[in-house]
Amino acid sequence: MLPLDRARLDHAYLRSRRFVVAPLIVGERVIGVVSADNKPSRRPISLQSVEPFSSLCQNLATALEESRLYAEARAREQEATRLYAVTRQLATSLDRERLLDVIAEQAIELTGCDAVGIFFYDVTRGALVFHRGLHLPAELTRDLALRPGEGIAGRAYQERQPVWTRDRLTDPTLRHSPATQRLVNAAAPRAYLAVPIISREVTYGVLVVYFFVPHDFTAREVQLVSTLADHAALALQNARLFEETQRREREAQTLSDGLVLLNQAARALHRTLEVDAMLDGALKELARAFGASGVLMHLLAEDGSLSRSLGHWVSDGQRPGDPGRLGAMSDYVRRTRSPLLLRDVTKHHDFVHPANIAHGVRSIAAFPIVGQSERVLGVLLLYYTSAQAFPDAETRLLTSYADQLATALENAGLYEETQTQRLRLAQIFDSTSDGIVLVSCAGEIQAANRQAGELLGFDASAVIGTRLAELRTGARSVVPDYDRVFGDLAALLEDPDRGGVGDLELRRSGRTVHWTAQPTQDASGETIGFTLTLSDVTHERQVSQMKTDFVSFVTHQLRTPLAGIKWMLELAAQTPQVPAEAGSYVEDARAAAERLIGLVNDLLDISRLESGKLTVTLQPTNLEQLTQSVLDDLGALIREKGHRLSVTGAGGVPAVMADRQLLQQVIVNLTSNAIKYTPAGGSISISLGVEDGRTARWAITDSGIGIPKASLARLFEKFYRADNAHTVETEGTGLGLYLVRLIIEKLAGQVWCESEEGRGSTFILALPTSG
Repeated sequence: MLPLDRARLDHAYLRSRRFVVAPLIVGERVIGVVSADNKPSRRPISLQSVEPFSSLCQNLATALEESRLYAEARAREQEATRLYAVTRQLATSLDRERLLDVIAEQAIELTGCDAVGIFFYDVTRGALVFHRGLHLPAELTRDLALRPGEGIAGRAYQERQPVWTRDRLTDPTLRHSPATQRLVNAAAPRAYLAVPIISREVTYGVLVVYFFVPHDFTAREVQLVSTLADHAALALQNARLFEETQRREREAQTLSDGLVLLNQAARALHRTLEVDAMLDGALKELARAFGASGVLMHLLAEDGSLSRSLGHWVSDGQRPGDPGRLGAMSDYVRRTRSPLLLRDVTKHHDFVHPANIAHGVRSIAAFPIVGQSERVLGVLLLYYTSAQAFPDAETRLLTSYADQLATALENAGLYEETQTQRLRLAQIFDSTSDGIVLVSCAGEIQAANRQAGELLGFDASAVIGTRLAELRTGARSVVPDYDRVFGDLAALLEDPDRGGVGDLELRRSGRTVHWTAQPTQDASGETIGFTLTLSDVTHERQVSQMKTDFVSFVTHQLRTPLAGIKWMLELAAQTPQVPAEAGSYVEDARAAAERLIGLVNDLLDISRLESGKLTVTLQPTNLEQLTQSVLDDLGALIREKGHRLSVTGAGGVPAVMADRQLLQQVIVNLTSNAIKYTPAGGSISISLGVEDGRTARWAITDSGIGIPKASLARLFEKFYRADNAHTVETEGTGLGLYLVRLIIEKLAGQVWCESEEGRGSTFILALPTSG
């Protein structure tokens, strides 16, 4: 108990004059104080009563500290749970964009921030641009571009460490370009923390959390956002590894295709003395597989001199060099037994004959063909008329192909070497991404690769000699006619030459497996069984079913009510004395109903065309009259936009074999597209003509916005729209051109597009004439 001066005693809180104050102490920290007085009593506070009061306060301090630690532990547990959820999704999913969305959501959950942005570095723009995020103003996601070192995000990217600001309005260290500063002043939140996304020393971008009010970032928040940035880096790394895996699978498939071609040539070599003819065909397929303009194989004699050459050069002209001896490049490969890759032939005059350059050769790859006895049997040369980079993967593939050529040459006269070839083919057989099962005519499994075992749930090494029927245990057909599917599979044993295809739905694994059966023949051409190729199509079937269900819903559930809505709106529009404003609303609603009905009709037509249920009546159709009819219907729209329209070639085009209603739908679609995507006052021209006397050609050219080169390949896909189409027409569905393609294919014709962005487009139809 301590005496207090008069000034302190006069405080309202201390007017009782008898009180005790004790600190709340945890370790070396004072976390508070507790005071008590004896206002109801005039007795003084004794020293004996202070000690139990102090003990009580100590217990209270301990309880408060334990409560705080418990609350912190619960918060850490929740953080760990959320971070584990992100980690688990990283381990089970390769959808990079979905994972980045999860990371953005968890950033808000863990930090309580108001918005999140994930910015990646765009090499073409030399700046950080928005990629994914939540709750950010549209101006920032669309227009913001930060150079390295600019602003908080740019500094975090450049310095490769977390950077934050409590309040951008009072932070003198923030630096932006004038344009960016105006955007930040208009739309940016007040406080934000940026953490770099780094994977294997590569900085991909930054993860930024935002607060709309000033905010002091704690060390814990910085740590949490850094952890989420690491998760984002891991998602990018997993996606990269997945792409790398796919690339390697494609490489393996290319090698597998090459080996199949080589195997066919090798088997033919055992049955014929026409070795040159067989190798000539194999080399032609090799050039096609690797995109070479020409391919030659120089076969060498025992002394290393040129025996003969096979293959195809880049032109019909005379091959370069002396046909009786090896050139400098081939001789170098023979001596060194190493590949020679000339990416730019103009820099290697010591190896390259001038005739190569004169005929447009830009790159050459040469590989030694070394036999099992280490003798160089020949040299394989590939000629390219465009510059090649020769990546390592392709070089390895071509080296492997050259090795296989050597094996084929040796096997032509040595039957005992077939075991070596069988081993090589077995390795490729087991490395393919599809499951493969070889079945004898008696129905016994002769071979199966690991992928087949994984798909059908058996041990590939333990089923040799097992009958095929036993693999059907635990499986049922994915289609209603269960017995027929398995009947088709069983019928292969009776007629292996017939082949077949089908689907299996596996009950235990939940997979849908597509099987293809092809007859297997021996060297003499006799069928000795069949080969089952198995592929997992679970995802494709699920997506297909979802599309089917959606189309079914639209066509059967929306069409009737939409027609009723349209009818009622038309009645409302015809009602007298409707106010002008209400009439405008009714007209807008009617137009929207029209668009919905058009979408439903398009989906219905597509569904019928895809399923083959749409009846197509082919009859001679006058293409000129049909075009004029469409132009008459669209005349008001053309005049409204002030377009200049011209039609050329009319008068000499014979009738085409087509369904008039479907062909009219195609012409309406293409013409209305040209009108919509051409700015007011533009030009549209339609030309008609005949090719080869049997094919009518119809083309429409506009001076509109054009189509980006990257979009041309996908232009006729379902639900696909070119990126720049949204800037002109926001109500498109991406179904029109897909429907055009289906109809033209149904009419045995062709449709394609020629375009350049900003310079208009040309859509061309080619249809057989009725003659």
